[in-house]
Amino acid sequence: MSRRRSWWLLVWVSCAAAAAACSSSSGKQGVPQGDADAGEASGGDAGETAAATGGASAGAGAGVAGGLAGGDAEAEGGAAGEAPSAFSDGFRSGSRLRAILESAGSVQRFVGWHDTQLGIDCQFALDAEGTERCLPQDGFGGTAYSDANCKNRAALIPTKLGKPAYALDSAYQFVCGKGPQVLAVGKALAITQTYSEQNGQCLPDSFTVPADQSVYALSAAVPPSAFVAASEIVREARDARLSANVRVASDGSRETVSFFDRQRNAECNLREHQGADFGCVPEARAYENFYFSDAKCSAQVAYHPGYAQQVCGRIPTIVEHTAPFFTDTYFEVGAAVTTGVFSNFGEGCMPYTPNVTLGYSYYALGKAVAWEAFAQASSANEGVGRLKQNTLRNAGGLVLSRLEFYDSTLETRCRATLAADLDTRCLPTDTVSTNQFADAECKQPLFEVPTGGAAPKASDFIEAYLPTGGLGIFKLGPLLSAQVSPHQTNGPDCVATTLPQNYDVYTTVTVPASDMVQVTRSVE
Repeated sequence: MSRRRSWWLLVWVSCAAAAAACSSSSGKQGVPQGDADAGEASGGDAGETAAATGGASAGAGAGVAGGLAGGDAEAEGGAAGEAPSAFSDGFRSGSRLRAILESAGSVQRFVGWHDTQLGIDCQFALDAEGTERCLPQDGFGGTAYSDANCKNRAALIPTKLGKPAYALDSAYQFVCGKGPQVLAVGKALAITQTYSEQNGQCLPDSFTVPADQSVYALSAAVPPSAFVAASEIVREARDARLSANVRVASDGSRETVSFFDRQRNAECNLREHQGADFGCVPEARAYENFYFSDAKCSAQVAYHPGYAQQVCGRIPTIVEHTAPFFTDTYFEVGAAVTTGVFSNFGEGCMPYTPNVTLGYSYYALGKAVAWEAFAQASSANEGVGRLKQNTLRNAGGLVLSRLEFYDSTLETRCRATLAADLDTRCLPTDTVSTNQFADAECKQPLFEVPTGGAAPKASDFIEAYLPTGGLGIFKLGPLLSAQVSPHQTNGPDCVATTLPQNYDVYTTVTVPASDMVQVTRSVE
């Protein structure tokens, strides 16, 4: 089983799941800061998800690492002489980009931008020319082809979401410093079969177009200049140790994208640690796992990935030993290791030849870094009513960041997500996930653990993505006493599968979507 944690390497997130309805709002809440958890189950292979989608980032690192003009400026008093606290909520709308806010009850949070000129939601990422711009969101499952020769690009989009203006080019191959092209979405196509390139061949996709999906033609690339560009990163003091890295766009909009730790001279982001609240951990991390500098695999080294925009071309400033449930440990970065790397993946120590496409570099481990050595922040759930907001403050009480919501009835942190009823609701974030179902429609999940292993607690939430769209939330049910014919989701399809041997299989109990609070989006 796997427990959800926030991903450090941010991928394209959909703002299309709930259409932003324009309304006025005077409240401002903070941008969530990245929580770095790279490849927990696989030992920390950072960047895999981002690389698959082009490695574009809407968060910390992209603008800072890209060296935008003004990136080293230290505006100790905040923007234009303001006190540091005046901008501590983390964003400000501009003349063209307006803040998108998620709201429920007394709380709201900043989640992205709405481009009023183009009428789209967007987030900052590198464009195809290497400039950071507020690009449209890829709010559907990707692109394919509408013909058996794989010549005409097409996009499958949930009919409920309507026709978007743009789509990201899913054929993009990762290039450090450059992102995917943006394609214009054209006319609707009356087809039921799409095609994809596989191993140099154009083959039919394994599913027909579902009844709740629409297919649109994709046309030529949109000039990058159509989208708002970032102009600079400025640093604004938050306290004696931390400054905020604030992205300023050409229209005057502003967004806190990360922090800068003066003591460590490093970009950092606020991360949770079990039993110790939050600390600002350096963002450029190497990972200690399976690699060594000697033939006996006794001298461990850390690897630094290079196949996503947040890591390529950068030098690490901390080594992380990834561990489950916010118990990671850290080390200083030692000398670069350029020869004689060995690996032990449980099959013995052997020479390791890195895959050059991953851009790995290797470093010796320095001395251990105590969690208390990082700049600290305290968290509290603030607000009135059922939904509250997890807010991070420094020792002086200044707001550093506003994170996810907290559902005081369900007693869990939650995030605005498309629920099983296809409404946007605040769904639990601390969950375990499954992709096995007891039925041929993939409506009722199963949950398996190794025989005799610990199952989730009765209070734990289980999540499963449903073929009809949306995320279903469940609780653990009784141990299954009879054999079933299991199924699993494959895109919009529910296909037969087999259960693993030597596993205990449990049924689940549905938590009705109506038990979770609806969340609305508005444009400031």
